[in-house]
Amino acid sequence: MDPLPPILRRRRSPNDGQAETSGVGEQSLTRQDDQGRIFAPPARRKPPTPAAWENTGRQSNTPFVIDTDSVRVLPANPLRRYLLVQNKSADVMYVNFGQLATVFNGIQISAGGYYELIGGGPGGSFVPADDVYILGGSAGLAGVVSEGAGKE
Repeated sequence: MDPLPPILRRRRSPNDGQAETSGVGEQSLTRQDDQGRIFAPPARRKPPTPAAWENTGRQSNTPFVIDTDSVRVLPANPLRRYLLVQNKSADVMYVNFGQLATVFNGIQISAGGYYELIGGGPGGSFVPADDVYILGGSAGLAGVVSEGAGKE
């Protein structure tokens, strides 16, 4: 009995000079032309080892309590890539960028809701680098603003 399985035994084809398997009808990846030269596919390359992931930014959370006056809760940051404003109160609040927030120009965040901007990559949104101002619909509203920024 032949020690190699049929798929590994090779024989030369008398017709076209190609090496073939003598087993289940599959062809070899190597071949030989009529002058005896052997052709083989290029060797498979090992995939590159991925580089270690590096955290290139920082994340900070800033809690706040506001009244019915617009308050700056975050200063401008040109490296800002992420922003979350969470309303942890039972009344609405309004957020605006670069200028005081009002009922008319602010983005309304419902009670218990949040406003999130993710940027810095494909599919990411625009994240304003301006000061962040928040106005409360009533006195004593609590919330948190979370900012993610890239390296300088």
